Amino acid sequence: MCRGKRCFCVTLLVVNVMTIFVSIVLAATIAGFFTRRPLWSAVQRWLMGTVLAALAIRMAAEAHR
Repeated sequence: MCRGKRCFCVTLLVVNVMTIFVSIVLAATIAGFFTRRPLWSAVQRWLMGTVLAALAIRMAAEAHR
């Protein structure tokens, strides 16, 4: 059995690797979804463009104050 700091480091490493693996699989699944459905891809682009524009306007308004 591992003890102390060594066990903690091994646990952190395993959790980190699993988190990265799940993130990669999720990203690939979402990319495949948008590839197969062009309408959803356009909606996603439009939505993200709107969010980024709103953030730019908010930042410009805050800088103006």
